[in-house]
Amino acid sequence: TYTGKESTAPTKPDTIYAAARAVRKSLEAFHGKADPKAVAAAWPYLNSQDRAIRFAARTALEWQDPKSWQERALAETDPRSSIAALASLARVSGRDDFPTWVPAVLVKELRQGLHTRGFFAIVVLFHAVMVVAMTTTVIALPGATPAARAAAAATSNTFFWTLLAVMLLLVLPARALVGLRAEVDSRTLDLLVLTHLSAWRIVLGKWASLVAQGFLLLVSMLPYGFVRYFAGAVDPLDDAFRCVLLLGGCSILTGAALWCSGLPRMAAVPLVILIGYGTGMPAFRSAAGAVAYAGPLSFAADSPGLALFDAVLLLLFFLMGAVRRIAAPAENHALATRLLALPALVP
Repeated sequence: TYTGKESTAPTKPDTIYAAARAVRKSLEAFHGKADPKAVAAAWPYLNSQDRAIRFAARTALEWQDPKSWQERALAETDPRSSIAALASLARVSGRDDFPTWVPAVLVKELRQGLHTRGFFAIVVLFHAVMVVAMTTTVIALPGATPAARAAAAATSNTFFWTLLAVMLLLVLPARALVGLRAEVDSRTLDLLVLTHLSAWRIVLGKWASLVAQGFLLLVSMLPYGFVRYFAGAVDPLDDAFRCVLLLGGCSILTGAALWCSGLPRMAAVPLVILIGYGTGMPAFRSAAGAVAYAGPLSFAADSPGLALFDAVLLLLFFLMGAVRRIAAPAENHALATRLLALPALVP
């Protein structure tokens, strides 16, 4: 028996982590069986700071039918939850669940991009202004004089091309300024690399997602083209050419924004503006609302092939810069960067 002055009373149980243990055990109750309540119960804990709870939540998710939570995993915007959900989806999905020719990172970025408030606000704002402009044009057409019809056509063109150019050349590329920065700030970049995605595939997925959103915006404006055609203000071939140029400019500026996204935001925005000005940012003609283009090196109009070559080279340069910002030290891109600079010497 103990002889002394110290207390021999039973010690109090440690209750500091009792709540965490209760959560883990409640999630483990879903292991080994399918339960309709499992997805809703486990999802909030996919981004838990406790590794054991995250593992229990991910395991509970994997025991459920992937079709019941696949869309939610692809649309998840929280970086940590997204990584955990996509890892679970990759573990339980069959080979034929997704087309093999579609990169997984593109599917992830596109699903997340289409569900963000930013893209929704862009589409709503674009269509709201276009509806007002086109409605005004249609109202002004009946019984109008030729001069009035020409003025209405000029007004619709001004709204149409100016707003479309602002969306594709300013707003969408600006969204890319946080593309890589978000991964760095949330510390999920290393998790993406651990999924055996190369730096090239990560950057290309983010870039292709934003360009695809620009393409969807172009497709959504087709109904307004019919209104402009009714107003007699449409040259289909000329409009198609301008749309291709706008989408090309969106692609280049998006690549430039991704390249700058590793920099502080206050430094990245002016740099993107300078890059856009130096690479032939479209200027707007105030009278007709059309878009005038000048090639990066003032190429003549009779050398479209050389202008296209220069644009592709510039885009690859920006994407390579973005890749080098996030690539692991073991990935040596010095040779590829030097080889990419050689075609720039073509006269």
